[in-house]
Amino acid sequence: MNQLTDSWVRNVRIINADAGVYGWGIQHCTITGVQMGVTQSRATPVCNCGNQHGHRGVWLERGADNLVTNFN
Repeated sequence: MNQLTDSWVRNVRIINADAGVYGWGIQHCTITGVQMGVTQSRATPVCNCGNQHGHRGVWLERGADNLVTNFN
């Protein structure tokens, strides 16, 4: 999502992503019902990440007045 106003993301399932929903410069947007999941662990002998299976689930940067609900 890049420089949007009055927009939405709803009821999406994201599998094996490093970053889920990324919003840059968005305003008055709703992100709801996002489910993140993995099919296998990302832990390696170099990086024993445990339950860390991605980098960012929802990342909002340089925006205002956004709503994130029902995130799993």
